[in-house]
Amino acid sequence: MAITYDEKSALRIETGGSIVEGAGGIAVVVLAIISLAEAVPSSALIAIAVIVLGVAFLAEGGAIAAEFSRLLGAGTGTMSRIDLGGGMILEWLGGVALAALGILSLVGVVPGVLIPAAVITGGAVLMLSSGTLVEMNEFRMRSTAFPEAYRGLLGASVSGAVAIQVLAGAAAIVLGILAFTGTGAGTLMFSQIGLLVLGSALVIGAGTLTGNLIRMFRH
Repeated sequence: MAITYDEKSALRIETGGSIVEGAGGIAVVVLAIISLAEAVPSSALIAIAVIVLGVAFLAEGGAIAAEFSRLLGAGTGTMSRIDLGGGMILEWLGGVALAALGILSLVGVVPGVLIPAAVITGGAVLMLSSGTLVEMNEFRMRSTAFPEAYRGLLGASVSGAVAIQVLAGAAAIVLGILAFTGTGAGTLMFSQIGLLVLGSALVIGAGTLTGNLIRMFRH
């Protein structure tokens, strides 16, 4: 089945959301590295990284929303709609929560508590939303006349990205908990590493999704 004009419009929105997500992930990684390299770590840089992470999750939620609109138009199964709709809401709620935690930390409201909470929240969202990436890929395979040779390649790339997201999310949760139990520089260090892990996972996930979407455009 050929991709229609409306489907291509939705794919463009998905691609744009994935690019923003990837750019946000890169920004989080850069901010975390700069913060780690400072002789006296600043909570302001970490708070900004948390805000950027929230924006990246919101962008990913937008990409899922575009896919959700395609699902509604295609009249696919109820389970697919529930999975993608749940993933969309989770990404948006997580993005809003992270942005709020980052802003509060930036203005000096107990950053030693809110930043570790943000790291744990980011890890939880990353883990819980990982299945949405698989569902989105399966829907694309069902709705597009893709050659069998490509299906295996895309499936393998998505499975690898999902595994990385789950591991990164679990690691971030552990680091966030350790940040809660630390004091002073220890709290910041664990939070910095947690954000570095989360940012890297976002870059990998966004790169995988964008690559798959570009292949679909060319098909």
